[in-house]
Amino acid sequence: MPFASGLGLESLAIVLDDEIRHRIVAGIAPDGDVNHPHAVRKGVIVAVGDRFGDDDPQGRHDIKIKNDNFAVAIQRHLGGRSLAEGVHAERAISYDDRMLIRPATNADEKAVWSIIGPTIRAGETYTLPPDMSMADALAYWMGSDRETFVVEDEGRIVGTYYIRANQAGGGDHVCNCGYMTHSAAIGRGVARTMCEHSMARARSRGFQAMQFNFVVSTNDRAVRLWQSLGFKIVGRLPHAFRHPTHGLVDALVMFQPL
Repeated sequence: MPFASGLGLESLAIVLDDEIRHRIVAGIAPDGDVNHPHAVRKGVIVAVGDRFGDDDPQGRHDIKIKNDNFAVAIQRHLGGRSLAEGVHAERAISYDDRMLIRPATNADEKAVWSIIGPTIRAGETYTLPPDMSMADALAYWMGSDRETFVVEDEGRIVGTYYIRANQAGGGDHVCNCGYMTHSAAIGRGVARTMCEHSMARARSRGFQAMQFNFVVSTNDRAVRLWQSLGFKIVGRLPHAFRHPTHGLVDALVMFQPL
């Protein structure tokens, strides 16, 4: 059976054996049937292909996935291995689907402000005026030059990020992102989930690399997280940031090919 097409959603392909395939959809579709309408409505499985043929000795099938959160969870389980066709998962995958990442809408503005407002006011990590108004902050974060997402955990928005081209013209193959997590959700893996999602999104949009232009060096949690996700420090700007507590501190340029 060929892959479904024309669904209008980004998709990734992964090769799984039958047992794992059925375990993935357990609880999503009755009897683990990936073609059941419930699975499609859930937004996880698009279709099962037969690139390997029914007589493949390993019982493998192509599965096309149209949910970035689900794809990221699989990639994390595989230890960061690529989700490109030909990857074969050797272990069953469990996925906690409480967190949902979706495009932000105007209806999310109040929730987004509750996240970005305190971070901007603190003036410790972003080069934005601490007295920036709500209207100006939302216009910046949800501007037309970027794609903005929110993260829901059990129905509550706990994080938000944007992705945009880092430069115009000859530099538009590199993307840039900004991430903020609600103070009540710090330490729960929201930032990691957002970054992983953003990298998957960047690849699906054709970006070839991701660059963080101005990571404040005193933001140790962020620096360690970005490094654990494969980013390298490629530049240091001495005393480029005026920290409200530490005074003049360095800013880091971090980069990762995609």
